[in-house]
Amino acid sequence: ETNTRLVQAAALRMAEFHSLPIAAPFSPEPLIWSWLDAMLDASKISGVQLPSFTSLDDLAAEMSWIRQALNSAGAKVVFAHGDMKPSNMMICTQDIRAAAPSDLMFIDLELSGPNYRGFDIMKLFRTDGNFSERNMRLFLDSYVKAPAPQGTSRESRAGNVEQLYAEARLFEPLTWLEAAVFFMLVLTIQDTETNHERNIVLGKQRWEKYLSTKWMVGEYLERAKQK
Repeated sequence: ETNTRLVQAAALRMAEFHSLPIAAPFSPEPLIWSWLDAMLDASKISGVQLPSFTSLDDLAAEMSWIRQALNSAGAKVVFAHGDMKPSNMMICTQDIRAAAPSDLMFIDLELSGPNYRGFDIMKLFRTDGNFSERNMRLFLDSYVKAPAPQGTSRESRAGNVEQLYAEARLFEPLTWLEAAVFFMLVLTIQDTETNHERNIVLGKQRWEKYLSTKWMVGEYLERAKQK
């Protein structure tokens, strides 16, 4: 069952966060790329052999391909959370069904800074279970209607629900690729015998999810050409 009020509150909170200015020392370059590069470099330094389903060269090639493709899409960059999975949204009230935007707090802000708006949104809704298009559209409807905080503009929320939905889905493959690279890093630098098999399973699942969804990027770019 959908908690409509909570979905709407989360949208308003994210819209407010995305309205924050991108100030020095940040460059306009989305942080996702430096984060991916850092994880891959650390994996290379370790010298640990990866499982047979992928390799560092495979990961590097896909990172290069999707970076070029997404840059050509001209996707919106805002001040983003950078790791906006549901577990990084804390609900600070016991009455969840009456949650207001002020009752929600974002945590784990280490990756916050300039990043793709669609990546932040998609990471909140991406799941290896049943994806809810209805909930995402409900979220986006509140997001685009959110008032601009005092002293800011509505630029970070440019677009309508359909445009933002397409933009967010464009980033689903990148959310899976980031997760695959992360689990490969875990396998190379801080793996334990207890978690080894679990990390392999999760890494393989994320990698396969990426490979099975990367067509979304090409389809988006093709539609953009036809407009």
